[in-house]
Amino acid sequence: MDVHDLPAINALLNGLATVFLLGGWFAIKVKHDQILHRRMMINALFISALFLASYLYYHYNAGAMTPFEHEGFIRYVYFFILFSHIPLATLMVPFIFAAV
Repeated sequence: MDVHDLPAINALLNGLATVFLLGGWFAIKVKHDQILHRRMMINALFISALFLASYLYYHYNAGAMTPFEHEGFIRYVYFFILFSHIPLATLMVPFIFAAV
């Protein structure tokens, strides 16, 4: 395994975190099971931390940038999502710690 395998692993980790988040929501809202909810949320947090470490490692070591090559309206949509996602993801960190 090398650094170029990490995007697929990152996608897998994000998907797994989503499964745990949805499982935690189901556990608390439908089953009213606080213990299962807590376990699901801790697993989601752990998997998300692994994703963040892998994501940062990849972008630090990959050495190449992938340009967005599409033109037109979709380019503006892409960059709007990208440039709003970065500060919002950073802003969420204190809220995540407070929730934990």
